[in-house]
Amino acid sequence: MTTFAAAVDRRIKAADIIGYINSWEGFAIDRANFCGSQILPDIFRFFDVDDIAGLIAPRPLLIEMGIHDDCFFYSGSAERV
Repeated sequence: MTTFAAAVDRRIKAADIIGYINSWEGFAIDRANFCGSQILPDIFRFFDVDDIAGLIAPRPLLIEMGIHDDCFFYSGSAERV
């Protein structure tokens, strides 16, 4: 929710996204790893997660990635930031 909320609400002065910066193809389509709030119908056809996170700029953004995270793989995050 941080990614979407911070992307569209300028009142949010800084954001911390934990693990979510992976491609929708990688975590949602290939592995069905989502809770529903992470996917808007057909949005993946036009934007990927890093595109949405890019809308947070120029406000401060911290992206945390865990090397042992089984949901959002570190390799998928590292190639997107």
